[in-house]
Amino acid sequence: MVQDQTDTAKWERYYQGEAPWDTGRPASQLVELLPRLATLCHSMRENKAPRALELGCGTGASCCYLAEQGYNVVGIDVVQAALDQAEKQREQLQERSSAAAERLSFKCQDFWELEDATDVHGTYDFIFDCQLYHTVAPEARARLVDLYQRLLQPGGVLCMLTGNANEAEVGPATVSREELTLDCGPFAAASWEQVELCETRFDPTPAYDRLERCPLAWQAIFRRLPSRPDPAPDRAQLVAQLE
Repeated sequence: MVQDQTDTAKWERYYQGEAPWDTGRPASQLVELLPRLATLCHSMRENKAPRALELGCGTGASCCYLAEQGYNVVGIDVVQAALDQAEKQREQLQERSSAAAERLSFKCQDFWELEDATDVHGTYDFIFDCQLYHTVAPEARARLVDLYQRLLQPGGVLCMLTGNANEAEVGPATVSREELTLDCGPFAAASWEQVELCETRFDPTPAYDRLERCPLAWQAIFRRLPSRPDPAPDRAQLVAQLE
C-alpha cells in the first residue's frame, strides 16, 4: 500500500511490526465474490485464463487464492518485506499446485508507475483493491480510478474493500458512500457501471481483535464500460469548414 513513492518508509515500518490489516488469508469477500465473477466480468473468454491484478497486495494471500482458482495474477506492493512474505506463500502454493504458482508473480513497484506502462493497459479482467484506495490522498483518488480504468479491459471488473465513514471513529481511513457512487466523486465518469455497493466488515486480524468489533467497510464493485467513440462530426459543419 502506498500513496506515492515518498510514503515507502511509512509502509515499511508497518511490516517491521504488526500490519493491522494483514490477515494472512484471502479476503472473505473475495472468496464469496469469485463464484459469480465470471458472470459479472464481461471481458472473460472461454479457454483463456483470466488476468487479475492486486495493487497493494501486501503478503499476497488473496493473490495466491486467485491463482489457485485459475487466474493469471500479478500482485504489486512497494514494501519488499511484505513481498518476501508473499513469495513464501507462493512457495507453499508451489507445493500444492505448481501450475497455480506459475500463474502468480509479485513485483515491488510504486503503482503510479503503471500510468506509463502502456503495455499492460487494457489487459486485466479483474482488479482487487483491499484497503488501498482509502490510503490515497482524497485529491489523488480520481487519478487512481483513472488508472484502474486504463488497466482493465472493457467489461472488466474492479472490486474494492475500503474504509467506511459510517463508523469513522475506529479502523482505517474512511470513505463516504457518495464517493463510491456514479453520482459524484471519482467514479462519476461515463466509463463505469456500478454493480454493487454494500456494507461489510474487514476480516479479523490481531489488531482488529483488540477493537470492540472489526472495522466497518464498503464493498464496491464496478464494471468498466467500453470506451465511447468520439461522436461523428456534423455533416453541415464539415461542409462549412471546407468552404
